[in-house]
Amino acid sequence: MKNHLEEQEIALLTQIINSENITPYHNSALQSILVQKSNVLSHEDINLLADTCRDIALAIEWQDVDRAFQLISLALSFRPSGPVLQKKHAEYQTLLNIAAAGETHCNGIRLTFGENLPSPLLRALASGSYEQHEAKLLMKFINSDDRVLELGAGIGYMGTLAMTYCKPASYTAYEANPALLPLINNNMKINGVAFTAINALLTAHATSCDFYVTPAFWASSLIAPASGSYEKVSVPAHNKHEVIENIKPTALVIDIEGGEAEFFQGLNLSGVKKIIMEIHPAVLDDGVLSDIYSKLLNEGFKLDFSASSKVVVYWYR
Repeated sequence: MKNHLEEQEIALLTQIINSENITPYHNSALQSILVQKSNVLSHEDINLLADTCRDIALAIEWQDVDRAFQLISLALSFRPSGPVLQKKHAEYQTLLNIAAAGETHCNGIRLTFGENLPSPLLRALASGSYEQHEAKLLMKFINSDDRVLELGAGIGYMGTLAMTYCKPASYTAYEANPALLPLINNNMKINGVAFTAINALLTAHATSCDFYVTPAFWASSLIAPASGSYEKVSVPAHNKHEVIENIKPTALVIDIEGGEAEFFQGLNLSGVKKIIMEIHPAVLDDGVLSDIYSKLLNEGFKLDFSASSKVVVYWYR
C-alpha cells in the first residue's frame, strides 16, 4: 500500500490549505500531515489523509469538480478499496470526460456546449436533468398547430426538442447572450432540425440593453447578479409588441431569469393559449410574481397545478 506523498501531491495539498474552501479542522489535518519530518506516513496519517481529501472533495464537488477529482484520486491512491472513493472517482471522471468532449445527450437530443461550465450545469447536462421539467411540459403540451415563441433559448435545447418531437408550425427563439448563438445553430445542425434563433432581448422601447452574462449561461439575466462573477454586454433589443404581432404565437416558452416581470407588462396575449414558464423567486419578490399571476388570471389563463412544479409552471386557456 502507498505510504508517502509525491511532490505534485504535496503541491496540491498546499494549494488546498491556502484556499478558502476548507474548514479549520480539515486545514489543520492537512497541515499536520505535511509537517511530518519523515517521508513515510503512518497508518493513522494515511487514514486521516484519505478521510480529509474525501471530505473536502465532497464539500467542493458542486463548485469545482476538477479539484474534487484530484482530491478523490489522491485519497484513492492511499485507500484503493474504498467504495465511496471508487464511486466518486468514477462519477467525477464521467463528468470530466463529458466536459472534455463538449457534448452530451438529453431526451435523445445531442447537445454541444461551451468550455469551463460550472459544476451544477455540467452535472445537469451529464445526468440528462437539464431543463427536465420544461422539456416534459413542452413534449406534453406543444403540438403541430402551435406557433412557439421562446425567450431565453440557452444552447437551443428546447427548440431542438420541440422541432424533433412536437414539430410545431413555427418556432422562434430569442437568446440575449451572443456567445450562445453558435451553439444553438450547431445543435440544430447536428440534430437535423431548423428554427429561427435571434440574438436579442424583447423590451417595450429600447433598441439595445445591458445584459449580464454569468459563467453558468442559464443564470445570465437583464438583472445584475447580487454576487459572483459576470460580464456586462450590450445586446440588441426588439420591440416585444411588434414581435408578438408579427409572430402571433399560440405558445410561449419563457426562462429569462427574472426578466419575465418586464416582459408581461402591457403585453397583448390575445392569441396565446399556452405558457411554459420558469419563475425566479430568488430574483423577483412575491409582489412582482403575484402581479404576473394576476395578469394571467385576469386574461382567462388557468394554472395547471398537476403539471407544474414549484418554479416551472404551465398556464393554459
